[in-house]
Amino acid sequence: MLREFAFSPDVFFPEAFGVKGANGEFIAAENHGHVALVVLWKGIERFGVIRDLADGNWGRTLENRREGLHIRSRELLKKLLRDGRIVKTVASGVSPPVAEMGWLLEALASHAADPEISQFFGTDDFCGPLKAADYQHLPKGISKIPFCSPFSGDGCSIKVDRNVAAYISTLRPLIKYSRSLMFIDPYLDLQSANYKDFLILLREIAAVNPGIDIELHRQIKPTQGEKLLSASEWKNRLHDAVAIDPVLKILKIKVFIWDEFHDRYLISNLMGISVPYGFDTTKKGDATRWSMLSPSDTDDVRQEFTEGDPQRRRKIQIT
Repeated sequence: MLREFAFSPDVFFPEAFGVKGANGEFIAAENHGHVALVVLWKGIERFGVIRDLADGNWGRTLENRREGLHIRSRELLKKLLRDGRIVKTVASGVSPPVAEMGWLLEALASHAADPEISQFFGTDDFCGPLKAADYQHLPKGISKIPFCSPFSGDGCSIKVDRNVAAYISTLRPLIKYSRSLMFIDPYLDLQSANYKDFLILLREIAAVNPGIDIELHRQIKPTQGEKLLSASEWKNRLHDAVAIDPVLKILKIKVFIWDEFHDRYLISNLMGISVPYGFDTTKKGDATRWSMLSPSDTDDVRQEFTEGDPQRRRKIQIT
């Protein structure tokens, strides 16, 4: 559900935005840049990351030309870096790109090596004449961003088969780029048959992003057929299931036991997802629909399940 994008550095400068007069002359229009860059930020904040192409040369190019950036770009790039939404990728070319065509070709090579980039945004002058089919339909002019899905405000949900392979496939970009993951599920029990595949998901996380912080959250109230356990017993039960797997010892995992709750979520520092059936699996061929949360709803859920947060509305179980 997390989407990856690539951008030409040129779109972050004032001269990228404007209109053409009757005689074809380009007329700069600063307000066009404000609109496009604000929409860009709102979209990336909800569901995306930007590839720092060519082993970080994309970011260095912007930093070296910092004084000439659009005023909105400076604020935007600062937020993107702070939130971990600019992600370095290995260089695909021999030398760093120096023009928009070079950045597009680098994005295409990066896309081929590590799919998939959802869109490449360049200046209107550069992208306008391009034949989309020649470049895998990736390039689009920056002025189109307010009208492109999902930047245009479309909702985001996805149908997911209830098996671990589908979970891993859907979550791979989120696993790769997140700094933290909160698995919030009132019935999470790694020793029960329907959650045994959750350990496979944890192994994938260990392989792709071993330095990530992981939190497991469940309720103290037992489900039908479960034994009544104390909070410390539940913590031990969850930790024990992880401890016997040598691959998982590399992960930093915290366990939290709360009073009764019902909704299930996956909360990352990059986005939040409502997962109605949690991460248990079934062999019945069932599917579920995951829905992306807004940034404010994601923060609300995070606060609700944060120990010691003065605004929390849920009671943590200690004994």
